[in-house]
Amino acid sequence: MSTDQVHRIKSSRVVLLHEDVEEAEKLRRILITAEIFTDADQCFDFITDIDEEITLIISDVRFLPFLLNIHQVNSIYILNENQLDFKQSPKVKGVYNNITLIINAFTQASHATDNISFIDLTNQNLNELDPLFMYTQILKEILLTIKFDEKHKSEFIKYCRELYFDNKSQLNHIQIFEEKYCSDKSIWWYTYQDFLYTMLNKGLRLMEVDVVIKMGFFLQDLHTQITALHSEQYGGDKKSRSFRVFRGQSLSYENFDKLRKIQGGLLSFNNFLSTSSARSVSFAFAESNLENRDVISIFFEIRVNPSVSSTPFANIKKSSAHQIESEILFSMHSVFRIEEIKQINGNDRFWKVNLTLTNDDDVQLRLLTESIQKRIIGSKGWDRLGQLMLRIGQFNKAKEIYNILIKESTNDREEAYFSHMIGLSMCGNGDYDQAFDFYKRSIQLNQSIPAERNVNLANSLSSLSLVYDEIDEHSKAISYYERALQVLQENLPENHLDLASSYNNIAGIYRNLGEYSIAFSYYEKAMEIQHKILLENHPDLMALRYYKKSTENLRENAIGNLYSEIQDYSQSLLFHEKASKILPENHRLSADNHNNIGNSYINMGQYSKALESFQKALNILQKTTSPNRSHIADTYDNIAHPKFATSFNHIGSLYSKLGNYPLALSYFEKALAIRHETFPYNHPDTATIYNNLAESFCNMCEYEKAISYYEKSLEIFRRTLPDGHAKFGLIYNNIGGVYNKMTEYSKALSFYKQALQIYQNAFPENHPTLAISYNNVGLGYANIGQFSEALDFHHKAVQIKLSSNDSSVATSYNNIAFVYHRIHKYEKALEFFKKALEIQQETLPSGHPHLATCLCNIGLVFSHIGDYCESLTYYEKSLQIREKCLAKSDPALAATYNGVATCYEAMNEYSKAIRFYERAQDSAQCSSPTNHSFLQNIRKKIQLLKTKL
Repeated sequence: MSTDQVHRIKSSRVVLLHEDVEEAEKLRRILITAEIFTDADQCFDFITDIDEEITLIISDVRFLPFLLNIHQVNSIYILNENQLDFKQSPKVKGVYNNITLIINAFTQASHATDNISFIDLTNQNLNELDPLFMYTQILKEILLTIKFDEKHKSEFIKYCRELYFDNKSQLNHIQIFEEKYCSDKSIWWYTYQDFLYTMLNKGLRLMEVDVVIKMGFFLQDLHTQITALHSEQYGGDKKSRSFRVFRGQSLSYENFDKLRKIQGGLLSFNNFLSTSSARSVSFAFAESNLENRDVISIFFEIRVNPSVSSTPFANIKKSSAHQIESEILFSMHSVFRIEEIKQINGNDRFWKVNLTLTNDDDVQLRLLTESIQKRIIGSKGWDRLGQLMLRIGQFNKAKEIYNILIKESTNDREEAYFSHMIGLSMCGNGDYDQAFDFYKRSIQLNQSIPAERNVNLANSLSSLSLVYDEIDEHSKAISYYERALQVLQENLPENHLDLASSYNNIAGIYRNLGEYSIAFSYYEKAMEIQHKILLENHPDLMALRYYKKSTENLRENAIGNLYSEIQDYSQSLLFHEKASKILPENHRLSADNHNNIGNSYINMGQYSKALESFQKALNILQKTTSPNRSHIADTYDNIAHPKFATSFNHIGSLYSKLGNYPLALSYFEKALAIRHETFPYNHPDTATIYNNLAESFCNMCEYEKAISYYEKSLEIFRRTLPDGHAKFGLIYNNIGGVYNKMTEYSKALSFYKQALQIYQNAFPENHPTLAISYNNVGLGYANIGQFSEALDFHHKAVQIKLSSNDSSVATSYNNIAFVYHRIHKYEKALEFFKKALEIQQETLPSGHPHLATCLCNIGLVFSHIGDYCESLTYYEKSLQIREKCLAKSDPALAATYNGVATCYEAMNEYSKAIRFYERAQDSAQCSSPTNHSFLQNIRKKIQLLKTKL
């Protein structure tokens, strides 16, 4: 258990200081678990010797100035019969003349946190519900159906002893709990033991799944006893009139804003809710929160009609350890309608909120509950819990649950299913090797089961395909998907949605293989089924609206991605923009749309528009979720933390293209921090971010750091991918690029060759990735002076690209031209540079950075053949583009200024030459160390030319 988890779970210790010995003994019988002192010095020594939060009750305000300065003291309640008027600090929660009122107050305080979900019923998109609301609803239903036994209690007690190993008092209470706990006294224990109610409600509030599951037996007992008391007090023939209860608490500004926006909607308290029938106690507590300027004080007035609601709640006076007459305890996940919100005394930080407990016949709540129940379907309580853990990204906990279930399986069908679920949990953690083993075991067992309706076999085949796809073994992925499709076709009607899903999966694999026409045909098959089902047969109108829109959105984005793959970026942009118009801007999938649009703009060289799109994506994520919330909430249905990481990664990549490498680095570091919170260390997505960080360091000429991060990527790939995987080739290529910049050309060529060998084994002979690798090897040979070999490899790249009408053949022509330039065959160099320029002018927008590169290269050749006027023409055209789209720090801009300066120097126009050399110097200083050879040469040039003026 982490230190942070311990800190969040441990409860505040109650300490009472009362110098009247007789009165203190009376109080001891009421405050069973409190530390009670009659000697002030002993009390102060105790407080200062422990490192825990203290809730302090005192009878003498003389000690108050001293106590306010003790950091362990979090809250102070003053017990004084004379009701002394004392100027309160934020730590002082109130002055009381009765210990029962104090217990009431700090009982409410212990529960008074923002553990609330707000349900906007004007939004009919059920997939946008607060994840916390869905989580607690499903978790409650699951835990109430599980059969717990003595071993679960023993596991919880062991956990508590580890948690409170340094707290003798709590260890003593845990011992008593172990010896005397019984289920029909759960309310007594809940109110007696602060560690129980604090741990349970904090576990629910912070969605500490591990804690809540360990306390599942206690949660079930507590709910059962509240339900039994509710039946006794309000059931049967008893006439139950409406009544009101009260609650004082604080809300964050963010949650209060949500509350105001959904007046008339629903509000759910996701923990066990403590309320009071004593208005004054709750009001006083709400009022005390005004001292804290960071929150809004809320006074809830709740109308309850037992005759129309079966929500379990009860007066717990006779069952409580403290016998507080006014406490009404509601079971977890009670739902209320927000009737009215009014300011109190004109104070904009103090509000009264009228709530009504929902009726059993509340149609909106019933539809909501039914929709949530459909999300997790399983035959056993523990199985449903395992499914929930997978849905919210708790893969280790899911694995733990299914490891237990598989040991208890009684037949092949059960073992096959549980093996499949363990495979899913392994896959979620990026542990593909073990996922393979469990999926294959599931397939083996399912094949021994009669084929009729054995859709589980198809599920395992599909899951194994996903793993092969993830590690880029696409041929194997297709093979298993086709086997899965065959099983589904034999056992399902032809328009079943599972078939559509299978077609979609196969389309994605063919897209990865570059077989775009086949991919299109499978996407069309999937769409044909989805439209038939969703338009004609879907049972839920609200869900229909959502699925129809999201399906259209995914289709347009998929087609846009395919156009991007074949480098038709204008068509790609068109489809991504169509997708963005399908869903509202505040929908979480809209962030994906804007990321896709941004990538299209990058490919078109329109970087400012790309940045605008990526910022829109980030803004949508910030509005629809928070990067600081528990990852459990954010991973429900659609993991949100990774989405923030994706946006940060996109923005970082864009700033890298713009030459703003320090800013790019900062975004990559943000993405990495989120990945570390969300995924295990060795997850492949983390390796991708390491790769991007390395690229940034390389561009900033911090080559050792770059190689270090590339090696971190390699380390993850070695742990998670089979030997010879294509991603190894990517990293080897990149490391080669670093050594190339370090002018260690032999090392660079060695890594380029390693990459090529991997790609030749991983891809068919005409795959586009091989063309890139041939180009790199050609570059490596050119740099060590083996120009004939360099030309051979560059021509191999050209052959692949021409066979697929790949417009990036212009890059290969550029590389060939450079080789001819190096061997002083300038006419041949110009021929190939102009071929490249012609292709780029046909396929790229007029302001694209790649055009600027080609223009600059032609300018360089003309400079070397002494045609400086023609050279300047091309350099100036290049500058017009680069000054608009590149950051000042981009090395390409410095190189262009340097080229212009060289021409003016050769033409003896020294003033102009100095001016452009200085521009080159200003640009290069932004990204290169002061001792860089490029900067040193420029300084020498400037000094020399100044002597010629």
